[in-house]
Amino acid sequence: MSDAIWALQCAMYKALCAAPEVKALLGEPARIYDDPPEGAELAYLVIGPTQISDWSGVDRGLRHDLRLHAYSAYAGRREIKTIMGAVYDVLHDAAFPVDGHRLVNMRFVFADAVRRRDGGAYHGVMRYRAVTQPL
Repeated sequence: MSDAIWALQCAMYKALCAAPEVKALLGEPARIYDDPPEGAELAYLVIGPTQISDWSGVDRGLRHDLRLHAYSAYAGRREIKTIMGAVYDVLHDAAFPVDGHRLVNMRFVFADAVRRRDGGAYHGVMRYRAVTQPL
């Protein structure tokens, strides 16, 4: 089971880093992190926590509830919403390869953009649901 979690994260990372619209917003190479470095340049994306559970509708299938976090210092919500839109374009209904697994589906669940309490950045929270099946 645990290899599906990491394999899916790696596949998402590769797909996001390869997308021109993501690179245009997050730089080249794209600032996409599992754990952002101290003082990371804004804007960036974090592939956050994943919850995984059995998906009984697919033989040996696993359901992944994925959270992604985007951060932007842009004065207003425009950049954060543009980043979330670019991520959506890459991940929703995605069909990218996942090492050792078949990506049955990947669906957008929700997104929210809020100003951080410190007032220094906007924070976008996105949730996706994916189902994988071992090959």
